[in-house]
Amino acid sequence: MVKKTLKNTNPKITATKITSIYLILSLIWILFSDMVLGILYKSSGTLTWMQSIKGTFFVIVTAFIIYVLIYRDIKSLKVSEDALIRSEKNYRHLIENAQEGIWNVDRRGKTLFINGRMAEMLGYTVDEIMGESIFSFLDDKEVETAKKHMDLIEQGITEQHDLEFIQKNGDKLYALVETSPLKDDMGNYKGVTGFITDITRRKEAELRANYFNRLYAFLSQVNQSIVRIKDKNELFKAICQTAVEFGNFRMAWIGLIDEETGWVCAEEWAGYEEGFLQHVKINVTHKINSHGPIGNSIRNWKLSTTSNLQKNSKSLPWDEEAFKMGYRSYASLPLFYRAKLIGVLVLYASEVDFFSEDEKSLLEEIGDDISFALNSIASEKERKLVENNLKWSEEKYRTLYTSMNEGMAVHRVLYNEEGKAEDYVVLDVNPAYERILNICGGDIIGKKATEIYGTQEPPYIETYAAVADSGEPRYFETYFEPMNKYFRISVFSPKKGEFATVFEDITLSKRAEEKIKKLNEELEFRVRKRTAELESANKDMESFSYSVSHDLRAPLRVIRSFSRIISLRYVNDLDKEGIHYLNNIVDATQRMGSLIDNILLYSRTGRKSVQRKPNSLKNVLKEVLEDLDGNIKEKDAIITFPDDLPTINSDRTLLNQIFTNIIENALIYQETDKKPEINVSWQKMEENIRLYIKDNGIGIPEKYHDEVFKIFQRLHSEDKYSGTGIGLAIARRAAELMEGNLWIDSSREGEGTTFCLELPLDQDEDFKLHP
Repeated sequence: MVKKTLKNTNPKITATKITSIYLILSLIWILFSDMVLGILYKSSGTLTWMQSIKGTFFVIVTAFIIYVLIYRDIKSLKVSEDALIRSEKNYRHLIENAQEGIWNVDRRGKTLFINGRMAEMLGYTVDEIMGESIFSFLDDKEVETAKKHMDLIEQGITEQHDLEFIQKNGDKLYALVETSPLKDDMGNYKGVTGFITDITRRKEAELRANYFNRLYAFLSQVNQSIVRIKDKNELFKAICQTAVEFGNFRMAWIGLIDEETGWVCAEEWAGYEEGFLQHVKINVTHKINSHGPIGNSIRNWKLSTTSNLQKNSKSLPWDEEAFKMGYRSYASLPLFYRAKLIGVLVLYASEVDFFSEDEKSLLEEIGDDISFALNSIASEKERKLVENNLKWSEEKYRTLYTSMNEGMAVHRVLYNEEGKAEDYVVLDVNPAYERILNICGGDIIGKKATEIYGTQEPPYIETYAAVADSGEPRYFETYFEPMNKYFRISVFSPKKGEFATVFEDITLSKRAEEKIKKLNEELEFRVRKRTAELESANKDMESFSYSVSHDLRAPLRVIRSFSRIISLRYVNDLDKEGIHYLNNIVDATQRMGSLIDNILLYSRTGRKSVQRKPNSLKNVLKEVLEDLDGNIKEKDAIITFPDDLPTINSDRTLLNQIFTNIIENALIYQETDKKPEINVSWQKMEENIRLYIKDNGIGIPEKYHDEVFKIFQRLHSEDKYSGTGIGLAIARRAAELMEGNLWIDSSREGEGTTFCLELPLDQDEDFKLHP
């Protein structure tokens, strides 16, 4: 009753009423008592004394009343306070031990209060969460959902909804959230109170149920398509569409392997493709981009997956484009036709770790079903084809028999008493037989071969009898003298004791072959003659090159000799300008001599046949370094190479030329204040070996990477760097003569150049890791 009264009482009004009543009563008491005392006591002294007693009495009564009121209020407050403390303690105990999470946040989502159960559900302590924004425990999608519901609560609309929180360990916490507005003492909205129930197990069970429903719906739809569809391309299209609609894949495509080129070509696809497949280029024959899941499934004949495309250690050229398309993981499933790999089914998912063990097992089952379907479609087509062939065989045979360009005749073998074939009679002939042999069929039906062809022995009786007896067909070409013609004859047996011949007149082609044979013999004679002339011309060219180089060197030697004489005898008579000109003459003769030597070397490179023998690359490199020892010491160069340089079949002279020219260039094209450093490394490829020769020289701009291999190509003046511009041309030509190649692998100005030398390995070569 008290609680109800206190609850419904307005403190201000009540206090005003009590004060007013007390004031009125006090005034009445004072006035009435003064009047009574005035009547009773006429003496002023007595009256004053009685008024003092009255005032004292009034004060005592008033004090007593105030004491009683204060005591009652304090006692009431004490009781209320104790009840409030007990209530708050019970409330806090209830909240802290509640099985639900309780979370109070302000308008901006900042945490005002969170109970221990909620913190435990997230994997944090209460102190770690206090003051933090609730949005920091949600992903972007869930943040939008939470903000939307907070706006509704502020408008007075409350409803239950699901939220996915992120736990401290990164796992998801699926929760059912029931919210209500949080208000201050004045009843103003200040935030949200959320009652949060952990439904992770239920949600995971639902997701797993949905997951298996999706899997089996996918499998069921694929199998329905397999049963219903009898066309390969239509089946492929249906499988891709089913993968997207029922398998929850972002994109699916089927690629078939071109047997001639080895390229994997997309046959059908469905889903979000948007031109992505034009980036996918895989060749199984030449092993282009064959290291990913698609290449693995083709190479190993089994399912291959990538769980996180962004973290794929062996990325493919189109992985970045795939990530832009929203693909996060994918699987490649091999497809077979009659135990032969023909292609792949590739499935892209928009989630990482999409392919669980259940998913993989399902995909393998689907792959088996698709392969079975392909075999069934082919078998069905073959069965129908056989039925049609059987149905129309007689009509087709008759049409073919009468319209074919080849002559055809059916015969029966005649045997003597000993069972030996002695002749054969004609049972039937087609119009082409009559036309080719100029014989009327009506005149020869039932007649013997000896009678028809006017020969003592039936033509080819042994061959024909063997076919009629064994049933094994024969094929041969022959010259038939009675008709002076060449024939190509196929013989088969329709039933035992009979044979049929299909023949064509090849007289014209045979005579043309004989003519071509004569022409070929004449051509071979001309080729041998021209080859001899070419060899002679090569020898003359070599002699000419030697003569030219000798004749060019003669005047150079004279110039050099006279220059030396002038420098020895008359140097004191020359001024600085004269000495400068004289030095220029000496330098020019030296450069001209080097140029002549290099031109001669370039012209001779490749004239002799390449001598491929086992050569230790390590030994060849050592020989080159010994030859260049003077230059290496002068430059104080550091040259390193591995001890395991292999031995391969190659031409030692050509190898020497390559190493010499590349290393000489590295020593020449170097900054003056920099010590040359040259490193040689190698690696074995599938069909070749690659040598990398790296220096720390001045580098070559990318636009000149091909130009430097052309003869006389120089990027710098002779005053700055010496050379003739022929060395790299000789090196590349030497590499090409050994069926290899030489190119610049990488180069940057001021940071050096890396040359790559690629040489082939023989298929049967005994490759040695050590020289």
